[in-house]
Amino acid sequence: VTIKQKITTILDSLRSCENRTMYFRSMTNGSSRIEIVISFLAMLELYKQRVVTLQQDDLFGDIRIEANENLESFQMDQTEFIDA
Repeated sequence: VTIKQKITTILDSLRSCENRTMYFRSMTNGSSRIEIVISFLAMLELYKQRVVTLQQDDLFGDIRIEANENLESFQMDQTEFIDA
């Protein structure tokens, strides 16, 4: 799984959620360590591109991922990642 693939997965999941909100822990449940790292990097890239807002209420607590108004206008070519 690449970071670009995970970004696409996250975007699709957010679009399908009624309230456009998901949680990192539920997104990575049952994933390998490398998949969790890739998911985290993808989430950070979406935050950097201002597509999502992130909220973590407690130290080591779950991270809430909420889509904002830039979700539909996001273009993958805005990222720094290349297909390998």
